[in-house]
Amino acid sequence: MVKVLDGDSLRVKRGREIIEIRLYGIDCPEWGQDYGNRAKRYTKAKTYRRTVTVEPRDVDRYGRTVALVSSAGRLVNRELVRDGLAWMYPKYCKEQPLCSELKKLE
Repeated sequence: MVKVLDGDSLRVKRGREIIEIRLYGIDCPEWGQDYGNRAKRYTKAKTYRRTVTVEPRDVDRYGRTVALVSSAGRLVNRELVRDGLAWMYPKYCKEQPLCSELKKLE
């Protein structure tokens, strides 16, 4: 993992390539919103300078890979919701049973 952009966006390095990732199925507060910096710090603590597993699900309109990201065997997408720093994004969360689980964790 190279850089955390905000709570639900990061950049990872694969070989010589840098890939921008948007975490699948969730949304975090943006920079400047309440808890935005806290969500970013949380994601950074879970991923920065660590090996992460990226499971692509889609590509968004900005060309980012939308993916499930795991670090140390834990799904970061799920952990953010569980710890109150993100919510399930109903418009884009279609994968079951994961999306139902995220909704319950809210």
